[in-house]
Amino acid sequence: MRSSHRPTGHRPGRVDASMDLIDQITSTALNPEYARDAQRRAAAGGTGRTTSARVSRGAGHVVTILICAFVGVVLAAAGITTANAAHEASHERQALIDAIGAAESRNADQRGQLTQIRDDVAGLQRRALADQPEMLDRLNAVQLAVGDTNVRGPGMTISLTDGPADDEDAQVVDEDLRIIVNGLWQSGAEAVSINGHRITARTAIHDAGSAITVDYRSVSSPYTIEAIGDSHAMTGAFASTPASSWLAYLRDNHQIRYTTNISSTLQLEGDPEGSADQLQRRP
Repeated sequence: MRSSHRPTGHRPGRVDASMDLIDQITSTALNPEYARDAQRRAAAGGTGRTTSARVSRGAGHVVTILICAFVGVVLAAAGITTANAAHEASHERQALIDAIGAAESRNADQRGQLTQIRDDVAGLQRRALADQPEMLDRLNAVQLAVGDTNVRGPGMTISLTDGPADDEDAQVVDEDLRIIVNGLWQSGAEAVSINGHRITARTAIHDAGSAITVDYRSVSSPYTIEAIGDSHAMTGAFASTPASSWLAYLRDNHQIRYTTNISSTLQLEGDPEGSADQLQRRP
Protein backbone atom coordinates (compact mmCIF):
# COMPACT_ATOMS: atom_id res chain seq x y z
CA MET A 1 0.00 0.00 0.00
CA ARG A 2 1.23 3.36 -0.89
CA SER A 3 1.72 5.87 1.91
CA SER A 4 -0.17 9.08 1.86
CA HIS A 5 2.82 11.04 3.33
CA ARG A 6 5.70 12.43 1.33
CA PRO A 7 9.17 11.27 2.35
CA THR A 8 11.04 13.59 4.75
CA GLY A 9 14.58 14.96 4.15
CA HIS A 10 13.92 16.38 0.52
CA ARG A 11 12.42 19.93 0.01
CA PRO A 12 10.40 20.30 -3.14
CA GLY A 13 11.16 23.39 -5.57
CA ARG A 14 8.80 26.36 -6.58
CA VAL A 15 6.02 25.46 -8.84
CA ASP A 16 6.41 28.69 -11.04
CA ALA A 17 10.18 28.57 -11.21
CA SER A 18 10.07 27.58 -14.86
CA MET A 19 8.06 30.73 -15.68
CA ASP A 20 10.92 32.99 -14.53
CA LEU A 21 13.18 31.48 -17.14
CA ILE A 22 10.63 32.06 -19.89
CA ASP A 23 10.17 35.70 -18.86
CA GLN A 24 13.92 36.29 -18.91
CA ILE A 25 14.30 34.79 -22.36
CA THR A 26 11.41 36.91 -23.69
CA SER A 27 12.60 40.20 -22.22
CA THR A 28 16.18 39.74 -23.40
CA ALA A 29 15.43 38.40 -26.86
CA LEU A 30 17.18 41.49 -28.38
CA ASN A 31 20.72 42.46 -27.66
CA PRO A 32 20.76 45.59 -25.46
CA GLU A 33 23.02 47.28 -28.03
CA TYR A 34 20.34 46.81 -30.65
CA ALA A 35 17.79 48.48 -28.39
CA ARG A 36 20.06 51.44 -27.70
CA ASP A 37 20.79 51.82 -31.41
CA ALA A 38 17.05 51.77 -32.24
CA GLN A 39 16.46 54.49 -29.67
CA ARG A 40 19.18 56.67 -31.22
CA ARG A 41 17.69 56.22 -34.71
CA ALA A 42 14.22 57.05 -33.42
CA ALA A 43 15.51 60.21 -31.78
CA ALA A 44 17.34 61.28 -34.94
CA GLY A 45 14.35 60.53 -37.18
CA GLY A 46 11.93 62.48 -35.00
CA THR A 47 14.15 65.57 -35.11
CA GLY A 48 14.30 65.38 -38.96
CA ARG A 49 10.57 65.26 -39.27
CA THR A 50 10.13 68.23 -36.99
CA THR A 51 12.64 70.25 -38.97
CA SER A 52 10.92 69.33 -42.27
CA ALA A 53 7.53 70.34 -40.91
CA ARG A 54 8.92 73.69 -39.78
CA VAL A 55 10.47 74.28 -43.21
CA SER A 56 7.20 73.34 -44.95
CA ARG A 57 5.20 75.73 -42.77
CA GLY A 58 7.66 78.54 -43.44
CA ALA A 59 7.52 77.97 -47.20
CA GLY A 60 3.71 77.99 -47.05
CA HIS A 61 3.72 81.39 -45.31
CA VAL A 62 6.05 82.82 -47.96
CA VAL A 63 3.83 81.57 -50.79
CA THR A 64 0.74 83.04 -49.11
CA ILE A 65 2.44 86.40 -48.72
CA LEU A 66 3.52 86.39 -52.37
CA ILE A 67 0.01 85.53 -53.57
CA CYS A 68 -1.52 88.31 -51.44
CA ALA A 69 1.03 90.79 -52.77
CA PHE A 70 0.30 89.78 -56.35
CA VAL A 71 -3.47 90.10 -55.86
CA GLY A 72 -2.96 93.51 -54.26
CA VAL A 73 -0.89 94.72 -57.20
CA VAL A 74 -3.49 93.46 -59.68
CA LEU A 75 -6.35 95.14 -57.78
CA ALA A 76 -4.41 98.39 -57.50
CA ALA A 77 -3.66 98.36 -61.23
CA ALA A 78 -7.32 97.66 -62.03
CA GLY A 79 -8.42 100.49 -59.76
CA ILE A 80 -6.02 102.93 -61.39
CA THR A 81 -7.15 101.86 -64.87
CA THR A 82 -10.82 102.25 -63.94
CA ALA A 83 -10.21 105.68 -62.43
CA ASN A 84 -8.32 106.81 -65.53
CA ALA A 85 -11.05 105.48 -67.82
CA ALA A 86 -13.76 107.25 -65.81
CA HIS A 87 -11.74 110.47 -65.89
CA GLU A 88 -11.26 110.22 -69.66
CA ALA A 89 -14.95 109.39 -70.18
CA SER A 90 -15.93 112.44 -68.12
CA HIS A 91 -13.64 114.65 -70.20
CA GLU A 92 -14.98 113.20 -73.45
CA ARG A 93 -18.58 113.70 -72.30
CA GLN A 94 -17.91 117.30 -71.34
CA ALA A 95 -16.13 117.90 -74.65
CA LEU A 96 -19.12 116.46 -76.50
CA ILE A 97 -21.54 118.64 -74.52
CA ASP A 98 -19.42 121.71 -75.28
CA ALA A 99 -19.29 120.77 -78.98
CA ILE A 100 -23.08 120.36 -79.11
CA GLY A 101 -23.59 123.70 -77.37
CA ALA A 102 -21.21 125.42 -79.79
CA ALA A 103 -22.97 123.82 -82.78
CA GLU A 104 -26.39 124.91 -81.50
CA SER A 105 -25.07 128.43 -80.99
CA ARG A 106 -23.70 128.51 -84.56
CA ASN A 107 -27.00 127.19 -85.90
CA ALA A 108 -28.91 129.88 -84.02
CA ASP A 109 -26.66 132.55 -85.46
CA GLN A 110 -27.01 131.12 -88.95
CA ARG A 111 -30.80 130.94 -88.60
CA GLY A 112 -30.84 134.60 -87.64
CA GLN A 113 -28.69 135.49 -90.64
CA LEU A 114 -30.86 133.38 -92.93
CA THR A 115 -34.01 135.07 -91.65
CA GLN A 116 -32.52 138.49 -92.29
CA ILE A 117 -31.40 137.50 -95.80
CA ARG A 118 -34.82 136.03 -96.52
CA ASP A 119 -36.55 139.25 -95.48
CA ASP A 120 -34.16 141.30 -97.62
CA VAL A 121 -34.83 139.06 -100.62
CA ALA A 122 -38.59 139.28 -100.09
CA GLY A 123 -38.38 143.07 -100.02
CA LEU A 124 -36.38 143.12 -103.25
CA GLN A 125 -38.88 140.76 -104.90
CA ARG A 126 -41.85 142.91 -103.94
CA ARG A 127 -40.19 146.02 -105.30
CA ALA A 128 -39.14 144.26 -108.49
CA LEU A 129 -42.64 142.89 -109.11
CA ALA A 130 -44.55 145.95 -107.97
CA ASP A 131 -45.82 146.53 -111.48
CA GLN A 132 -46.51 142.80 -112.11
CA PRO A 133 -49.21 141.82 -109.59
CA GLU A 134 -49.89 138.44 -111.19
CA MET A 135 -46.27 137.39 -110.88
CA LEU A 136 -46.20 138.65 -107.30
CA ASP A 137 -49.28 136.58 -106.45
CA ARG A 138 -47.67 133.49 -107.95
CA LEU A 139 -44.50 134.13 -105.99
CA ASN A 140 -46.44 134.48 -102.75
CA ALA A 141 -48.29 131.24 -103.47
CA VAL A 142 -45.02 129.39 -104.05
CA GLN A 143 -43.47 130.77 -100.88
CA LEU A 144 -46.59 129.80 -98.94
CA ALA A 145 -46.47 126.27 -100.28
CA VAL A 146 -42.77 125.93 -99.54
CA GLY A 147 -43.29 127.25 -96.01
CA ASP A 148 -40.31 129.57 -95.85
CA THR A 149 -42.27 132.78 -95.24
CA ASN A 150 -44.18 134.00 -92.21
CA VAL A 151 -47.96 133.73 -92.43
CA ARG A 152 -50.50 135.68 -90.38
CA GLY A 153 -54.26 135.36 -90.31
CA PRO A 154 -57.30 133.70 -88.72
CA GLY A 155 -57.34 129.98 -88.13
CA MET A 156 -57.84 127.14 -85.70
CA THR A 157 -55.67 125.34 -83.19
CA ILE A 158 -55.87 121.67 -82.14
CA SER A 159 -53.90 120.55 -79.08
CA LEU A 160 -53.26 116.89 -78.21
CA THR A 161 -51.89 115.60 -74.92
CA ASP A 162 -50.65 112.09 -74.17
CA GLY A 163 -52.66 109.92 -71.79
CA PRO A 164 -51.24 108.09 -68.76
CA ALA A 165 -47.50 107.51 -69.14
CA ASP A 166 -47.75 103.85 -68.06
CA ASP A 167 -50.22 103.07 -70.87
CA GLU A 168 -48.37 102.58 -74.16
CA ASP A 169 -51.60 102.82 -76.15
CA ALA A 170 -52.36 106.22 -74.59
CA GLN A 171 -49.46 107.97 -76.32
CA VAL A 172 -49.83 110.09 -79.44
CA VAL A 173 -48.06 108.51 -82.44
CA ASP A 174 -47.00 109.81 -85.83
CA GLU A 175 -50.09 108.39 -87.55
CA ASP A 176 -52.35 110.49 -85.30
CA LEU A 177 -50.58 113.70 -86.33
CA ARG A 178 -50.62 112.79 -90.02
CA ILE A 179 -54.37 112.13 -89.93
CA ILE A 180 -55.06 115.48 -88.26
CA VAL A 181 -52.78 117.45 -90.62
CA ASN A 182 -54.41 115.83 -93.66
CA GLY A 183 -57.82 116.69 -92.23
CA LEU A 184 -56.81 120.33 -91.88
CA TRP A 185 -55.55 120.49 -95.48
CA GLN A 186 -58.79 118.85 -96.56
CA SER A 187 -60.73 121.51 -94.61
CA GLY A 188 -59.09 124.38 -96.52
CA ALA A 189 -56.04 125.25 -94.42
CA GLU A 190 -53.52 127.50 -96.18
CA ALA A 191 -50.62 126.94 -93.78
CA VAL A 192 -50.08 124.38 -91.00
CA SER A 193 -47.48 123.91 -88.28
CA ILE A 194 -46.80 121.38 -85.51
CA ASN A 195 -45.13 122.77 -82.40
CA GLY A 196 -43.80 125.65 -84.48
CA HIS A 197 -42.51 123.54 -87.40
CA ARG A 198 -44.12 124.42 -90.71
CA ILE A 199 -45.77 121.57 -92.60
CA THR A 200 -45.76 121.25 -96.38
CA ALA A 201 -46.73 118.55 -98.81
CA ARG A 202 -43.20 117.13 -98.55
CA THR A 203 -42.86 117.19 -94.77
CA ALA A 204 -42.02 113.84 -93.18
CA ILE A 205 -43.78 112.96 -89.90
CA HIS A 206 -42.39 109.76 -88.39
CA ASP A 207 -41.83 107.93 -85.13
CA ALA A 208 -38.24 107.91 -83.86
CA GLY A 209 -38.15 105.59 -80.87
CA SER A 210 -40.24 107.20 -78.13
CA ALA A 211 -40.39 110.55 -79.94
CA ILE A 212 -42.02 111.91 -83.08
CA THR A 213 -40.03 113.84 -85.66
CA VAL A 214 -41.28 116.52 -88.03
CA ASP A 215 -38.76 116.81 -90.85
CA TYR A 216 -36.31 114.95 -88.60
CA ARG A 217 -36.72 117.39 -85.71
CA SER A 218 -38.19 116.00 -82.50
CA VAL A 219 -41.54 117.16 -81.10
CA SER A 220 -43.22 115.99 -77.92
CA SER A 221 -46.48 116.22 -75.99
CA PRO A 222 -48.42 118.44 -75.84
CA TYR A 223 -48.73 118.70 -79.62
CA THR A 224 -50.03 122.05 -80.88
CA ILE A 225 -51.27 121.96 -84.47
CA GLU A 226 -52.05 125.39 -85.90
CA ALA A 227 -53.75 126.03 -89.23
CA ILE A 228 -54.36 129.37 -90.96
CA GLY A 229 -57.44 129.81 -93.13
CA ASP A 230 -61.09 130.81 -92.93
CA SER A 231 -61.58 129.76 -89.33
CA HIS A 232 -65.36 129.28 -89.38
CA ALA A 233 -65.49 127.48 -92.71
CA MET A 234 -62.47 125.37 -91.77
CA THR A 235 -63.96 124.38 -88.42
CA GLY A 236 -67.22 123.22 -89.99
CA ALA A 237 -65.42 121.33 -92.74
CA PHE A 238 -63.02 119.66 -90.28
CA ALA A 239 -65.92 118.29 -88.24
CA SER A 240 -67.01 116.17 -91.22
CA THR A 241 -63.55 114.73 -91.98
CA PRO A 242 -62.18 111.36 -90.82
CA ALA A 243 -59.70 113.31 -88.69
CA SER A 244 -62.49 114.58 -86.43
CA SER A 245 -63.80 111.05 -85.91
CA TRP A 246 -60.24 109.86 -85.21
CA LEU A 247 -59.80 112.46 -82.47
CA ALA A 248 -63.01 111.28 -80.82
CA TYR A 249 -61.78 107.69 -81.05
CA LEU A 250 -58.47 108.59 -79.38
CA ARG A 251 -60.29 110.40 -76.60
CA ASP A 252 -62.84 107.66 -75.92
CA ASN A 253 -60.58 104.62 -76.26
CA HIS A 254 -57.02 105.74 -75.44
CA GLN A 255 -57.49 108.63 -72.96
CA ILE A 256 -55.70 111.04 -75.30
CA ARG A 257 -57.02 114.53 -74.56
CA TYR A 258 -57.55 117.20 -77.21
CA THR A 259 -58.97 120.69 -77.51
CA THR A 260 -60.04 122.73 -80.55
CA ASN A 261 -59.95 126.53 -80.56
CA ILE A 262 -60.73 129.21 -83.13
CA SER A 263 -58.41 132.21 -83.34
CA SER A 264 -58.93 135.50 -85.10
CA THR A 265 -55.19 135.86 -85.60
CA LEU A 266 -52.46 133.28 -85.77
CA GLN A 267 -48.81 133.80 -86.63
CA LEU A 268 -46.93 130.91 -88.24
CA GLU A 269 -43.22 131.48 -88.62
CA GLY A 270 -41.50 130.56 -91.83
CA ASP A 271 -39.13 127.64 -91.75
CA PRO A 272 -36.27 128.27 -94.19
CA GLU A 273 -34.42 125.23 -92.86
CA GLY A 274 -37.36 123.00 -93.69
CA SER A 275 -37.73 124.39 -97.19
CA ALA A 276 -34.01 123.97 -97.80
CA ASP A 277 -34.21 120.35 -96.65
CA GLN A 278 -37.14 119.75 -98.99
CA LEU A 279 -35.25 121.17 -101.94
CA GLN A 280 -32.25 118.97 -101.14
CA ARG A 281 -34.45 115.87 -100.96
CA ARG A 282 -36.35 116.68 -104.13
CA PRO A 283 -35.83 113.85 -106.68
